[in-house]
Amino acid sequence: MTQANPDKKKLQFIDAHHHFWDLEKNDYPWLNDHPEPNFFLGNYDGIKRNYLYKDSVVSG
Repeated sequence: MTQANPDKKKLQFIDAHHHFWDLEKNDYPWLNDHPEPNFFLGNYDGIKRNYLYKDSVVSG
């Protein structure tokens, strides 16, 4: 069994993937018809709308 070297730096990264959804074109019951009152991450009302590519682009 090998032990981790405490002198080595830990690799850090950012997971920058996106999730897009169009509520008019696809069925997402948890975003539309069937709210989850005990959702483990809390209230998610703020994401109950379309999220498309144009919403992720920062305008400047």
